[in-house]
Amino acid sequence: MASALAQQLQQLSAAQGPQEKYVKGKASLLFDYQKAADVSAETLLGIAQQGLEALAKADKRFAPFPESLFSRASLTISRDQLTKEENAQLNSSVKAFLHVLTNHFLAPAAFQALEYCIRRYQVHVYNVPDLLLCCLPYHATPEFARVVALLQLKGSAWEWLAPCQQSGAPVPRPLLVRRCVNDQAVLREVCRGAQALGQPGFVSKTF
Repeated sequence: MASALAQQLQQLSAAQGPQEKYVKGKASLLFDYQKAADVSAETLLGIAQQGLEALAKADKRFAPFPESLFSRASLTISRDQLTKEENAQLNSSVKAFLHVLTNHFLAPAAFQALEYCIRRYQVHVYNVPDLLLCCLPYHATPEFARVVALLQLKGSAWEWLAPCQQSGAPVPRPLLVRRCVNDQAVLREVCRGAQALGQPGFVSKTF
């Protein structure tokens, strides 16, 4: 019996062909998937701090974030080990940062800072709505497409962007408008972003 089962498994394995080798990698805006796995969090923090310094020169609203999101203490943060309250506080800081970043999304410094947020805080997993609203005004740009390619969209109002992840193409305005007209969940998200970015302290030039 055991030998017969082993023979069947061997035949099945042969029919399926050799298994693909596991490819180690990390989600990244600045590096390709495999190269990103070799870049340390310390290196990414240095890159992010340089980017944040440039952003702060252009917009004083970035002043709180070197301490709240980009300090050396952040290197020890693991979202899986944070309490509910700690995660809520982190989400609040991330949201505030992304709101301010909206006006500067196309600046190279923005991707320097976002790279660290993706690696350290997994914002492409845990903060998808806020990250999308940050870059949505630039939906027709390659930079938008690069961010969308990393997002975990399943179960969100933005799941319809999945084909863009495969194609790597940005979203033309007529497509976005048509989606807002036909999908109330998407329209609500856009309105939520416009309302949030219109609050005092988060004035946006794009919404």
